Amino acid sequence: MTDWDGMVHQHGPMVFGTAWRILGHTADTEDVVQEVFLEAYRLRAAEAVRCWPALLRRLATCRALDRLRHRRAALPQREATVFCLRYFEDLPNQRIAEILSIQPGTVGVALHKARARLEALLTEAPTGD
Repeated sequence: MTDWDGMVHQHGPMVFGTAWRILGHTADTEDVVQEVFLEAYRLRAAEAVRCWPALLRRLATCRALDRLRHRRAALPQREATVFCLRYFEDLPNQRIAEILSIQPGTVGVALHKARARLEALLTEAPTGD
């Protein structure tokens, strides 16, 4: 049994900070924090969690990126796939190229474009806050 009040009190600031660094928008960040703890609550019933901070940080990152995609146009499919394989799965460019059956140079270009688009989204002034 997990003490959810203690969990939120202990890890809430880290979850908020993770989402804030990606979104830079208070209302969106607060929504992400709620989504993360609801999802974590559901997950804990399905399987044992070995490292709550790691799970919560990953959930916060994924949910914040989802919200960022909805804020403006999403990354094109190839850029999104390459970005996720590189930064979430920690695969080298050569392995990504093999998985996607593309040239390693194409992986580098897609990563560059994805980072540039995400940087533009992150530096854009959000509306409504």
